Amino acid sequence: MALDNFSYYLIIIASFILAGVLKGATGAGAPIITIPVISAFYDVRLAVVLMVVPNFLSNIQQLYYFRKSILPLFATFSFALGGGGGAFLGTIFLANLSLDILSFGVGIIVIIFISFKFFVPTWKLEYKKSKNLFFPFGFFGGIFQGAAGISAPISITFLNSFKLDRKTFIPTISVYFMMMSVFQAPALIHYEFMNFEIFVISLICTGILIISMPIGNKIAKSVSVELFDKLILILLGLISLKIFFDFGIKFYL
Repeated sequence: MALDNFSYYLIIIASFILAGVLKGATGAGAPIITIPVISAFYDVRLAVVLMVVPNFLSNIQQLYYFRKSILPLFATFSFALGGGGGAFLGTIFLANLSLDILSFGVGIIVIIFISFKFFVPTWKLEYKKSKNLFFPFGFFGGIFQGAAGISAPISITFLNSFKLDRKTFIPTISVYFMMMSVFQAPALIHYEFMNFEIFVISLICTGILIISMPIGNKIAKSVSVELFDKLILILLGLISLKIFFDFGIKFYL
């Protein structure tokens, strides 16, 4: 798995800048940008591997900053351990499914995410009655994360249903992403998807992501987050169309 074209580096840099802006504005969502962008122009496996280190390191930063506002430990770690186990299983799918199927899956996941954001924005769960849901939702989100690099349609949608304030949402989702990275990394090394070159690029991507996050913080203070969110969804919709178009061309040729 090597990058042999300078344009690929530019695409990766641009995707991580935009992902950092989104993460800075909302506290999460970086993979929902980087995975479909890199998948559309390169391949899903590279996209997933490149996100492991940024997911872990950038969320350490967020967890430390908001550590006093996290959800109760039972809910947080049930969610995170479920995500870790699911991510490990999902990585096995990543290793054994074809790139075309994985790319198509990314497109489907993004469309589901967009549809849910538009059509069911007020979905709400009561925390006290939903404690037993944290592990299964974390687990299925982890499978998506491991296989396609995107857990947001399940993980973020589930947490958002509790209408948590930003200071509680961010550390909880940060623990979740960190745990998935911990479980993913050994599996990716085992399947030889992670090598020294990719690890170095992933570290650089982490720096780009973290440096871009303050821009998102400023946007969150000066521009409507709802408007910013809609612009991101439009961008993701266009990227998904490209993925489906490329898949259709390969299928019919």
